[in-house]
Amino acid sequence: MTPANPAARTWTMLRQTRHAPPGYASSAGSRRSTYRAALEQAEQMFAAAVQVSVATRPLQVFYGLSQGGRAVTAAATVGRWVWSPCHARTLTGSTFAMGSTK
Repeated sequence: MTPANPAARTWTMLRQTRHAPPGYASSAGSRRSTYRAALEQAEQMFAAAVQVSVATRPLQVFYGLSQGGRAVTAAATVGRWVWSPCHARTLTGSTFAMGSTK
């Protein structure tokens, strides 16, 4: 059964992509695992943002957006992918550069 709420429908569709990720995240490896984990964490952060007080909601939304961006970057089919498991390099632990992969 499809949820009536547009946000719930969107998350249902996104959840389905965890099994068969889009773009470069469809191949096995760090892109796939990053896509799946980041998408799940983004959903959890946005769900938490609804439940917490106004004082802490921006923090939940920020991290939800950060994880969503990480999922998009993992699936991206343009630019070059540079991944480091060490999160000290950037806020999200990944960088994405538009342009040539040369």
